[in-house]
Amino acid sequence: MLTTQKTDAQKREEKRDNLIMQTASALNHLAVTMTAANQAFWAVDAEELVEDMNADFDRYESLLDFNTTLGLAVNVTLDELADNRYTKRVPLEIGNSEITLENGAFVYTPTPEPEELGE
Repeated sequence: MLTTQKTDAQKREEKRDNLIMQTASALNHLAVTMTAANQAFWAVDAEELVEDMNADFDRYESLLDFNTTLGLAVNVTLDELADNRYTKRVPLEIGNSEITLENGAFVYTPTPEPEELGE
């Protein structure tokens, strides 16, 4: 089998590509980590979470804003890279559909139980 030697320019380009892929791998790992943390954050008792969040509203609002800003940057960067090895994306929405932000407060609205049908 005959192989051709890479030129110096090809070697430099390959080295730069490898550095870019290291960064992409790190961003994908960050997306995985942020997703796991997001799921754990919202997986607790919703009523207690809302109570705690409203007790320190400004802090939680800032944390959620920061998470959204960072997550958006990670997602946009991975989208622009368009490499199918890096498919994880950071969730950008509140992770519990029963919790909303309304008029400067977090609100818990439980999903109604389905009514039982009579026989």
